[in-house]
Amino acid sequence: MQTEPKTQSGFTLLEIIIAVAVVGVLAAVALPSYGNYTRRAMASEGLSLAQPVLIKVREEVSYGEYTPSGPNFDRAAKPGSVALPHLSAMVKSVVRHDLKVVINYTVAFDPEGTTEYSLVMSGTLANDSVTWQCKSGPAAAGDLAAAAAGGVRVGVPMPTKWAPSGC
Repeated sequence: MQTEPKTQSGFTLLEIIIAVAVVGVLAAVALPSYGNYTRRAMASEGLSLAQPVLIKVREEVSYGEYTPSGPNFDRAAKPGSVALPHLSAMVKSVVRHDLKVVINYTVAFDPEGTTEYSLVMSGTLANDSVTWQCKSGPAAAGDLAAAAAGGVRVGVPMPTKWAPSGC
């Protein structure tokens, strides 16, 4: 009587090493993308918290109450006068300076916890309406400098890779 040899089932050491290496490569590629994704989500929170200020400016323009050299400009140029301070763990403040709305993020937004970043919503007047453009990175530097010259506290321009889509 012949007995059949028993076959062993399972993975070889080489197969396990290859599987671990593939998972390691995927994790190394995915983690930086995940970090950028979460920063973009946090930056989007700032844009949503700025909506009341953007709507207020649109109302001033549509009702004819906005004049760049009038009382609204003077009021808006003072830091904190048209501002929403300490809004969340990530958004420190939303400050208006004329047709620029600066969204300042706390140091908790920064992965290293040392830098305050800012986004700018820059408004353009045309035909009694205002259109907004979100600016980050080098495009925001000039607007942030103008706001800082007007007395608004600003941070470093937010890197474009962390800015929400549309910035």
